Amino acid sequence: MEQLARENINAFLPIGEDNIKYLSKLGPGQEKVLEFHLKASERLENGVYPLKVSLEYLSTPNDEKLTDERLIGVPILGREHIIISKVSTSPNRVLAGTNNVEINFEVENIGTGSARYVILKPMPEEPFELSETSEQIINIGTLRQGDSAKATFKVNVKEGARGGTYEIPVKIEYKDSSGNTREDVIKIPIIVNEKPKITVEKVTFDKTPRQGEEVLVYIKVKNIGGEQAENVIIQGIVKADQPFTLSKRSDYIGTLDPGKEGEGVLELSIANNAIPKDYTIQVRIRAVGDKESGDDNVYVFEESITIPVKENTKTKSNLRTFGVLVGILALVVILWTYWKGKKE
Repeated sequence: MEQLARENINAFLPIGEDNIKYLSKLGPGQEKVLEFHLKASERLENGVYPLKVSLEYLSTPNDEKLTDERLIGVPILGREHIIISKVSTSPNRVLAGTNNVEINFEVENIGTGSARYVILKPMPEEPFELSETSEQIINIGTLRQGDSAKATFKVNVKEGARGGTYEIPVKIEYKDSSGNTREDVIKIPIIVNEKPKITVEKVTFDKTPRQGEEVLVYIKVKNIGGEQAENVIIQGIVKADQPFTLSKRSDYIGTLDPGKEGEGVLELSIANNAIPKDYTIQVRIRAVGDKESGDDNVYVFEESITIPVKENTKTKSNLRTFGVLVGILALVVILWTYWKGKKE
């Protein structure tokens, strides 16, 4: 033990003070407590290390100087410290409304002690939820000093998630060097990227939509998303049973920055026999993400617009007049035929 003490003299060093304590007097049967603030070397491995304690005093009545040395065994256990060292996702750009986003990360023990039976439990919070195909519990095993391990789980990102940096908590359970069960929570940073979102803001016409006429439909759209939308195109869609024909079914709007508006025009032909009422037709909006930000995704949005078809009184009057003329002509033909037959 004395040899170990000589070999490990640098195992412990005092902190904020020297290694000598003084007592002016210690009477018979009297006790005093002396405290030494020591720090163990970070290079020590788990084990019991000797600490030499020397005692010097003067005895009464002749002030004889006496010395006594003792060895104290000090148990040293390393302290584990588990951190997240790497994080990546698949796909690289995480967008709202994406399911089964794979979170790949690496845990590392940068402490001096071992962590055994390490188990990870992902606990995602809004706007994330654990995917049904994801690992619920991840068994890592043992992480000794300097060890690292890779792990993966999957999450779904809710449609309404706003862009920004989020943290997904992961609970860690393990046994430390003393065999005690420990729990900790590490947080994995995840960036949810913005994306464009185009909506119809306003619909106007060059004139009142009426039976048997063509109208220009002006459709104003707005990018209410957080990312630039490139190559924005609108396209009209009518059903087979609707009394419309799209003479011009699409229009190019261009690039819309977040918060900006643009306008496209469709040309609609209304059938003569269209029943006067409000009709609903679909408008499909197509856009590409901001390529400079690395977003080359194609986004498609579906919107509905209303076409209020009115009765065409001019056409109705013309038809009535035409009917009267046809009736008169028919009467003339009948009378002429009758007169001619009677004459013969």
